[in-house]
Amino acid sequence: VLISPEAMERARSKMKAAAYAGRKGLRLDLLFQRVDKDRSGYLDEDEVREAFRKVLRIPPTVVSDQDIADLVAILDQDGSGGISLEELVEFIGPEPGSEESQAHPGRRNA
Repeated sequence: VLISPEAMERARSKMKAAAYAGRKGLRLDLLFQRVDKDRSGYLDEDEVREAFRKVLRIPPTVVSDQDIADLVAILDQDGSGGISLEELVEFIGPEPGSEESQAHPGRRNA
C-alpha cells in the first residue's frame, strides 16, 4: 500500500467538505448514501473511485486510481472488501461535539 500522506490528507479534506451540510454540520451518512449505489452498506473500490471523480471532483492527476485502491485497502479494517460508514467516520473523524468525538477526546485518526 503506497498511497502518500499528501494524497490521504487531500482525500480526507475533500470528503469532509463534501459531507458538510450547512448548519446541520458534517453529514457523512448522507455522503455515504449518495455514493453507495448498490445500497450494500459498503463502498467498493468502483463506488469510491466514482465518488472521487464525480462527487468530489478529484482528477487522477491529484489522486490516482491506484491511490484510491490503496485507500480502500487501508480503510477496509474488517476485510469485507469495502468501506463501511463506520470505517469512513474513523478515517475522516467525527463531527466536533458529536457523541463519537466525546467518547474519544483527543484521539487523532491516522
